Amino acid sequence: MKTSLLKAVLVIAGIAASLVSQVLLAQTAAPRAAGTSVVVIDVAEVFERHVRFKARMEDIKRDIETFEAELRNEQKQLNAVREELQNYKPGTDAYKRVEERMAAMAADAQVKMQLKRKEFLEQEAKVYFNAYQEVLAAVSQFADRNGISLVLRFNGKEMDPSQRESVLQGVNRAVVFQRNLNITDYIIERLNAGVPQESAGVRGPQIPARR
Repeated sequence: MKTSLLKAVLVIAGIAASLVSQVLLAQTAAPRAAGTSVVVIDVAEVFERHVRFKARMEDIKRDIETFEAELRNEQKQLNAVREELQNYKPGTDAYKRVEERMAAMAADAQVKMQLKRKEFLEQEAKVYFNAYQEVLAAVSQFADRNGISLVLRFNGKEMDPSQRESVLQGVNRAVVFQRNLNITDYIIERLNAGVPQESAGVRGPQIPARR
């Protein structure tokens, strides 16, 4: 009887030891980040310091400036035709021809401007979309590696009591308070990887994390 009881105790002890070792092994194989599983990110600041995004936006800005120069040149040509129109008597065939040419030039310029405006807006939307996808991918990867379950968007700028818009934005913030949960600098560092530090404007990260 005592022998059977002893064997049972040893079997139970062996099972318990096995379970403990399996738990320890699982914890070693899948470590989780210490601390909170909720962090915040200032998306507006990410876009402000996202070097490649800003470069793409500068490209669009240069294209707009080039197109505006073309429009100014066409306006000069239109003004020249308008001055030419003054050389002819209203109602004459010459006057009508110049008037029609001037109207056609004005209509062409208007259509071109509308089409270009649409094109620039589409380009801008695409740049924003692609940049946001990059931000989302960086945040997702960071969260997966650090055991983060929820990333909240917040505004890290201080309220300016002299500016009504700034105060209203501050009052309407979704995140009222956070302490050392801001991953903005980490994400910016990832997005600006390979870009010179002086260009990227990267500041030191605010919370410890595994890369």
